[in-house]
Amino acid sequence: MRSDHKHFLVVGALTFLIVLVALFSLNSTLGSSSDPIPAPDFEAADQSGQNFSLSDFGGEVVVLHITNIESPLCVECEKTLAAQIGQLQQLVENKPDVKLITLNVRKNPFSKDGKSLSESWWNANVSWIWAEDFEPYNVAGKYVDYTNFEGGFSNPTILLIDREGMVAGVYHVYQLGRGEIDGIQDAQTLQAKVESLEKGEWAGMEGSVSIQNITFLGMFGLGVITSFSPCSLALLIAMFSYIMTSRRKRVLSDDQDYGSSSREGLLIGIAFTLGMALVFFVVGLFISNMGVFVRDSRFFDLAAGVLLVVLGINVFKPVGEILEPIKSRLPSRGEEEVFREKKGFMEGAVNWLMSQDISVLTGGLMLFVFGVGHGVPIIPIATFSRSFGGKMGEEYLAIGKWVVKFFGLMIIVTGLVFAARYFGYKLW
Repeated sequence: MRSDHKHFLVVGALTFLIVLVALFSLNSTLGSSSDPIPAPDFEAADQSGQNFSLSDFGGEVVVLHITNIESPLCVECEKTLAAQIGQLQQLVENKPDVKLITLNVRKNPFSKDGKSLSESWWNANVSWIWAEDFEPYNVAGKYVDYTNFEGGFSNPTILLIDREGMVAGVYHVYQLGRGEIDGIQDAQTLQAKVESLEKGEWAGMEGSVSIQNITFLGMFGLGVITSFSPCSLALLIAMFSYIMTSRRKRVLSDDQDYGSSSREGLLIGIAFTLGMALVFFVVGLFISNMGVFVRDSRFFDLAAGVLLVVLGINVFKPVGEILEPIKSRLPSRGEEEVFREKKGFMEGAVNWLMSQDISVLTGGLMLFVFGVGHGVPIIPIATFSRSFGGKMGEEYLAIGKWVVKFFGLMIIVTGLVFAARYFGYKLW
């Protein structure tokens, strides 16, 4: 077997192995948990301006009530929200020493606070700790895995936290568009559970938590996989052309050219990969700072699904041709601009979903790793000899036609899965 073919097989085998390990790592971190989990600590200020933290209540049982009460209020949700506030008021009256904290997650900064609205609308007597959390949701962002139920924000959600700071119970009371899930938690039941925790009679965790972690290795593997997508193939073709053209200009023989040319190619490949990774890093910083409401919006599932289906169809037959009768009547736009918008939105939307529930820096680093994986295939092609680089590039591009169709089909399937979530069919 020729050495060039051996090199190609070695590189291909290593890439395939990395992708398999990355996919296993990615899939092994998805799911839900019923084991006790430490409650994320947080710091906030109550309505009187007094600062407090969850750790201040160490050694005591805490009832954490996470909700969204503001103006305008969801009409569909009001009955449940009012009833749950009433039950919490009753709990405090029945058990004055209960440690109850309400965290009101606000989308509208111009609305009155939830405590004032509860007292005004429902004649509630809020005598417990009440804190407001605004964008970028430094507190609520730590509890997205708890307030999330099958891809949507549960409003309200109630957590029971034991003396050791572990989450002992998670109750998703209501979800917009779905209705009651665990239902209103009445005062008597909550009191009994709190007292059971105080006596040490509680075991395990009641309820479920949505855990959606993505590992750095998984992001790297995803980057490698998506480097074969239609949009990325076009970019890599441009890189191949640049590298091959650059090497044709040299008049040295293959033996003389190998050392310097390989070093030059390696630097080109690394520069290309790092440049792409830095772009993704900046995007990750931005998207990981988005609010929890955008992340948990059920409408986003539908919008993303429709967009992905359209992009998938576009792989087989340009949507511009399908919509030509309508498009001809509208103001013209450059095809290049449309292509940039579609590519940017698709990659941004897919990666955005994976960049939530983490710090801004971690979000940037995760997409940086994704970008490294996205650009890695170019490095061996740029590094090896001109003949090997050309052969590897030819092999890479030879499968392009089938890869494009495969990705088109996968994009359509992914879009249908996303859209199905809007109608209540949750496949993950």
